[in-house]
Amino acid sequence: MAAAKLLQQEGYKNVINISDGFEGNPATGEGWKRSNLPCK
Repeated sequence: MAAAKLLQQEGYKNVINISDGFEGNPATGEGWKRSNLPCK
């Protein structure tokens, strides 16, 4: 979250924080890719 806040302070407008991570935890099935969200 700190990186996203820093980018906003630097003027970036479209900033997203992925709280469960991109790859996620294999044991829990969390994460951007494991949720079948777009990753192009």
